[in-house]
Amino acid sequence: MHENPAHSVLMKTVAEIKETEEKYDKIIAEAKEKADGILRKAKEEITIERAKVEEEITKYKNEQLRNGKEDIEKEVEKIIEDAKEEAEKISKKRLNTSTILSISKSFISSL
Repeated sequence: MHENPAHSVLMKTVAEIKETEEKYDKIIAEAKEKADGILRKAKEEITIERAKVEEEITKYKNEQLRNGKEDIEKEVEKIIEDAKEEAEKISKKRLNTSTILSISKSFISSL
């Protein structure tokens, strides 16, 4: 059997087209696989970076709370100290008043 040369050229062209399509599909599949890998890696890096940022934010908030607590404690200590001083003054006034009353009573009773 003799093959028709036109048929042979057509078959060769069909085979080349099919081979090219297979290469194209392979290249597309490899590119998708590579893109998926890059995307997966990027998501992992974003997750890690987000965790680091959230940790830093938490540290910052805790530091601010600690600083605020220290400021409040200092203010409370100052108020307590001022109250103690005021109490001492009042106590001294009472002492002076009671001493004066005592002296006055003694003086009046001696008359």
